[in-house]
Amino acid sequence: MVSVTCSHKTYPFYHFPEISLSPPPSRRHWAKKAFNRFQCLCFFSIINTITDNHHHQSERQGRHKMDGLPSGYRPNVGVCLINSDNLVFVASRLNVPGAWQMPQGGIEDGEEPKSAAIRELMEETGIVSAEIVAEVPNWLTYDFPPAVKAKVNRLWGGEWHGQAQKWFLMRLTKDESEINLASGEADPEFAEWKWASPEEVIEQAVDYKRPTYEEVMRTFRPYLNENGIAAKCKSSKW
Repeated sequence: MVSVTCSHKTYPFYHFPEISLSPPPSRRHWAKKAFNRFQCLCFFSIINTITDNHHHQSERQGRHKMDGLPSGYRPNVGVCLINSDNLVFVASRLNVPGAWQMPQGGIEDGEEPKSAAIRELMEETGIVSAEIVAEVPNWLTYDFPPAVKAKVNRLWGGEWHGQAQKWFLMRLTKDESEINLASGEADPEFAEWKWASPEEVIEQAVDYKRPTYEEVMRTFRPYLNENGIAAKCKSSKW
């Protein structure tokens, strides 16, 4: 028990732990709290501004990557994958026996061509250990033959003359044991694969893709082994 003196008289006063005898907060205390709150609001405002700017910048970059896309052509990517001997990866299509091609695939909505190339390579070959070495600067196009055009437009639900492709040169950074044509990432498209010389890649391409393949090989020629001996073909790991 403590006592309180008032008007020269002493009154008993019982102290309870839950009762605070501290003086009320000063103006300085409330000013400091207000300032701290202001700082927090400013901080989150800056963070939101940075985030919004980054989002808009990414959108602008995405649109920039699609600049120059020819009208009426489906946006697509192609991958010229090379090994340590600078030979090119090609695979034979399940639905077109004898047709050998490099990995390729459509660009999804909002996807950048470079990201699409990495995704398509993984889905079609199982490869995740590869680095981008070079890129064809412009879109390369090819037209579908009438029979192919009717089939793919029915499948894709569009009216495309053909495909406009962004091509990337990529190098395998691990051994070929990573290659799996039935990786489960997508429905298998290929039956066999092999490493080929640039000449063989062009010779064994279907007719309507051959001019595009010639342009790709011409652009990436400084990186390719044109005198290399093609490796024996290897079946898929089903």
